[in-house]
Amino acid sequence: MSRLILIRPEHRRAVIAAGPLGTRGRPGDAGRGIESVSVGADGHLTVTYSDETTEDAGAIPGPRPPETDPEFTYTDGRVSRIDYASGAYKTFTYTEGRLTRLDYVVSSTTLRKTFTYSVDGTLAAITQEEV
Repeated sequence: MSRLILIRPEHRRAVIAAGPLGTRGRPGDAGRGIESVSVGADGHLTVTYSDETTEDAGAIPGPRPPETDPEFTYTDGRVSRIDYASGAYKTFTYTEGRLTRLDYVVSSTTLRKTFTYSVDGTLAAITQEEV
């Protein structure tokens, strides 16, 4: 089974189709071709054309590539911030020695996880929201 990535710049998305490839078509007119396609740390598909122009074809659905080159900051012996090469970062908030909030900031989007604890100190719930 082969996979084919269909790039639809006019719709700003890529579609991955699985199945057998058909027969080779006739050559088209000479023009702009695709030299390369890559997915950046931000999860966006970048197309580089034969005329040396590039286009951001939008975010690819699904999990993002892992963040790279983390730089850790510690406060009072606990990790308080992690900065990544992509510009994304995470901040950690503690109350009475317990992690109570984790903010993950990518571009202008913040994904917040809030941790609540039972009276006995065990983790009771984790909630997540975009703020």
